[in-house]
Amino acid sequence: LGTFIKSADGQTIKSKELNEAKDACVDHQDCNSLYYSNNEYFLSGEKKAKTSEKSGDKAFIQVACEESCDAGTMLCDDGECKETCSDDDEGCPAGTAMCSDGVCRHEHMC
Repeated sequence: LGTFIKSADGQTIKSKELNEAKDACVDHQDCNSLYYSNNEYFLSGEKKAKTSEKSGDKAFIQVACEESCDAGTMLCDDGECKETCSDDDEGCPAGTAMCSDGVCRHEHMC
C-alpha cells in the first residue's frame, strides 16, 4: 500500500492489534488505509489497495460511513456492494452466479 505513515520521530506507525491500528488510523489525518504483513498493521495514506506477492498480506481501506457496504457484503470494482466480487457474477443478483449458459442461478445450480 505504498508509503507508510511515520510518526514525528520518523518511525513507521504500526501495531500488532487491529483495533488499535484502526483507532490510530482514524486519529491520524493522513491515514486512509491499513496494510497487514508479518503479523503487524501499518498505517498508510493510500486510498486504493495494490496487489501483493505475499500470500498473507491484507489491505483495509477506510471509507466514509455513507460509502460503506452492509455487513456480509463488499464494495466491488463496479461500485456496487455484493456478497462476492467476481467477474463471473457480473450482473447477477446477490447470492447467485453467472452459469456457463449465461443464466444467473444459485451457485449450486450451475
